[in-house]
Amino acid sequence: MKLKLSLLIVLFLVILGMSCYSDRASAFFDWKAGKLLVDIRKKMPLEKYPFPRAKSVTAGFTADMAPEIFLQAIMRLRIDSYYTLEEAAENDESLLGPILKVSKDGRRIWEKVSDDFTTYNARYVFDFYGNSGIINIFDLQRNPFPIERYLGFVPTRKFSGFVIYAKGFLRAHGKRKKERVNPAMFFKLLDEDMNVILEREMCYPDYLKKWGMAAYTDNEKEAGLLKRVGAFPLNIMARGVFGKYATDIIISRQSARQILALKENIETLKKCRIVIVIDSDKLDEVIPVTLSQP
Repeated sequence: MKLKLSLLIVLFLVILGMSCYSDRASAFFDWKAGKLLVDIRKKMPLEKYPFPRAKSVTAGFTADMAPEIFLQAIMRLRIDSYYTLEEAAENDESLLGPILKVSKDGRRIWEKVSDDFTTYNARYVFDFYGNSGIINIFDLQRNPFPIERYLGFVPTRKFSGFVIYAKGFLRAHGKRKKERVNPAMFFKLLDEDMNVILEREMCYPDYLKKWGMAAYTDNEKEAGLLKRVGAFPLNIMARGVFGKYATDIIISRQSARQILALKENIETLKKCRIVIVIDSDKLDEVIPVTLSQP
């Protein structure tokens, strides 16, 4: 009985200590919005400064720490089916300079002081795409590789975009199990014979920079996606998943041929007018980070 009571006391003290410790940081990839979000919570030095000055000092501290948190988180980014950014940087040190440059491009989107006026909270956002986006870390192919047209007959028409349904567990090619699709910066679209339909080097660089290879969502009917895939997209059911990190998507031969039979559809594909529908819990990816002390 005494032992149980002692354990309960210790557990209570641990929980109490954790709740009193106010300095913390968190980061997560919002694949739906195409952003890396960094949250920092920092106790203000009210014992040293009056409130306005303490808030200003703490805001400056979080602004200085946001790039550090970014660097911790971004290394976990899946570039493709085989590499995270950390793994790619180990093989190619030329990536380090662009990574450091992008780490300075975050912006604070909100700040808040706790109700007891002791703690400062701030959120910083780093965009995946755009002129200052994370995608600028990578050397995008200026002249995209050609996509080979399918010359046989297949019933098809011009499509305004492509919506790929990839929810749930899919057959994992080369593995004796099923896996769910993971979002990544770049992916490959394959047919059932493992022919490459689309990969990063086949896309127009301007469109990669604008909005990435695809938009990930759990609801393809969101109004904002209409601009990307238009009113008459080809709806495709994923047949499987491929790669170390399960990011490449396998579609049927018929769907692949419907795309490749017309040069207009190939152009649409190269413009990355693609939406991939995946499980909602895959869209918010929490990344473990630590907040160093000044």
